[in-house]
Amino acid sequence: MATPTRRSELSDPELKLLYAQSGNRCAFPACGEILTKVDPSSGEAVNLGEAAHIVAAERQGPRGREAINEVDRDRRASNRILLCPTHHTVIDKRPFVYTVEVLRQMKVDHHALVGADPACRSALPFCGSPERLQTSLLPVVGLPVVVESASLLDTSLSEGEVARRLTYPSSAHGIVYPFIVRENRLWTFSRLRQHGHPFAELIDADVEEVELTDLASDDEGHRRVMALLNRALGRHIGMRGVRFDREHHRYWFMPNRDRDTGEISERSYAYVTKTGRNQTRPTVHHARRRSGELKDEWYHEAARLRFERFGTSWFLSVRPEFHLTLDGEKPMQAHRIGRKITRKKSHLYNDGYLDRLWFWKHFLSDGGPRLAIKAGEQSILVDSVYATTDVSWPGVPGDALVVKSERAEENLFTLVDFSDDDSDDEYWDDDEDEES
Repeated sequence: MATPTRRSELSDPELKLLYAQSGNRCAFPACGEILTKVDPSSGEAVNLGEAAHIVAAERQGPRGREAINEVDRDRRASNRILLCPTHHTVIDKRPFVYTVEVLRQMKVDHHALVGADPACRSALPFCGSPERLQTSLLPVVGLPVVVESASLLDTSLSEGEVARRLTYPSSAHGIVYPFIVRENRLWTFSRLRQHGHPFAELIDADVEEVELTDLASDDEGHRRVMALLNRALGRHIGMRGVRFDREHHRYWFMPNRDRDTGEISERSYAYVTKTGRNQTRPTVHHARRRSGELKDEWYHEAARLRFERFGTSWFLSVRPEFHLTLDGEKPMQAHRIGRKITRKKSHLYNDGYLDRLWFWKHFLSDGGPRLAIKAGEQSILVDSVYATTDVSWPGVPGDALVVKSERAEENLFTLVDFSDDDSDDEYWDDDEDEES
């Protein structure tokens, strides 16, 4: 009597079909390992191939819930992909990455490559779906050249006390004066030897100047540069109604406020989405019940924004978040926030996350080609197009998303961003609240 075939085994004809279609090679992208070899010491054939399930053998297994005929599930080559042992383990350990759709596309691409040109079979280059990977990093295209420092006349002053004693010129708007105090010295991007800077009454004449790249070459200097860059960002967007939450290290939109009555109201912002459509997004929203009754909670668009350096490249990192308040301004108690925010984030999939990234880059650059922060007499310039890289992977059929990352057009006003003003003009800053 013949030994019955185990349920998980393919019959010889089905197994031969799978090997033939796969060209006797692992179908995992960029692998292509030959799976049936001859052992040089014994001269015997050695089979390394594993016929991995695409839809799992059991409904309870990884990728097991896909609708499939039970015969096809286990006894047909159509539900198997030929892999080496290493990559069989890889796909089984990451079922949410290597889904049924991904594995099917991987198999189709591999079989097409094997059958297309016999001359290519020896090399089997990776033949995947090309795609552009979007990062959440905006490249920095211009940094202040120097950082200046000087001793404080009153070494007992804290940073907050220094901020309250600054005297700003009144002839210019939109300029920020970020500074930090370290070892009784004030550090800033401002030109401390120029007339009319806001630190004049607080510092000694022992002004020192160091190039930013030199200062950032060691750990402590790097921290000081980063602190100045991030404070410049906080003060800049603070003038546009965005406040910094020190506890959670994120920026959040303030509501509109009536100048006469002081009453607050919801706020929105018009921007261009990742697919090039014009859209208006609520940035401050008073939550309502289904009945229309107002709740005691306000939702605010928020983001963690921070300058980062990777090697010799500098970026502004953008991570969309949410912020909750009780009345549009007062933070909600911590114990009430967790579940509400978790629920909203759980519905924020790739498409929605990308849309928020596009919202923030449009807001930061005000729809222009870059974010330009005038820090004293120097500038910080950040490109409004996220850094990308091209990748090739098995892909998911029908999952391609067209993302428009074209840079906004230059004009006479945006071209001025690249020209730092070293004149003796006076500058003014209307927001010197502390930011970290």
